[in-house]
Amino acid sequence: LPYNCNDGLSMMDAWSISKKAYCCENANRGCTTTQAPTVKPKPRPPTYPPTVPPTPPPLPYDCNMGVANWAVSWSDAQKAWCCAHGGPGCATPAKVCTLWGDPHIISFDQ
Repeated sequence: LPYNCNDGLSMMDAWSISKKAYCCENANRGCTTTQAPTVKPKPRPPTYPPTVPPTPPPLPYDCNMGVANWAVSWSDAQKAWCCAHGGPGCATPAKVCTLWGDPHIISFDQ
């Protein structure tokens, strides 16, 4: 044995660090009686309420308001916007008639 763990029991404070370690591990003598430092648990991160998506901005035009009279009551900008976004407001396309292979635009009622 490298150390006699029964020798000098009354003077363990004078033992070398290596003798204390050896005797503590092998003979349960010379162990320090200090308590291990207490480890504080890590604080939990704060919980936040779920994020609500932002409210989308309002549409520039209401394509359902005044739809019965849109051709005369809406501005050109509203007509263009509503037409581009799938609503009313598109001018009635001219009808095309093909006579003898030539396309002709018909702007009158047939």
